[in-house]
Amino acid sequence: MSKLDDYLALNYHRRLYQDDEDDWVAEVDDLSGCIADGKTPDEAIANSREAMRAWMESRISSGLDIPEPSIADDYSGRILLRMPKYIHRRLAIQAQQEGSSLNQYIVSLLSYGCAQIRTGPAQAISSTYDLGRQVNYLMGNSSIEGSSVQGTESAYVEVLAGLSSANRQGYVAAQGGRT
Repeated sequence: MSKLDDYLALNYHRRLYQDDEDDWVAEVDDLSGCIADGKTPDEAIANSREAMRAWMESRISSGLDIPEPSIADDYSGRILLRMPKYIHRRLAIQAQQEGSSLNQYIVSLLSYGCAQIRTGPAQAISSTYDLGRQVNYLMGNSSIEGSSVQGTESAYVEVLAGLSSANRQGYVAAQGGRT
């Protein structure tokens, strides 16, 4: 087996996404500039194999090293995460309502969030109204006073800033009454 075949047999991670022209793009993370496209996801992946071969052949003929893939062994799957007490409480209650452990519930939320991010912000949140509903749910409020379709972005910032319901009034006052 050749050196090229050895590298091609390794498991390189590819990112798959749609571009502005609705073509599918497969980008090989560890091979800088190694990109392929296609009309379907399968076509983009197949084309990425050929792009990888050409990319590696070029590196070998130039006497350059080929980076090995970043492997999942570098990640233990464990992290220490600090959060405000009100978020911890809210997540624990939601996990209990779902009949799940807190750990598994958080993993499912993170998985869902990662999938939403991959689809792009326009698809992940279909409207500011949906964003406001999600913020209200996270904040534990049935409504946020002064909330409107235009005002939900500020409410979202509050959640990201870690403001509790008790601190919300001070935040609103600091914003000149805007939510």
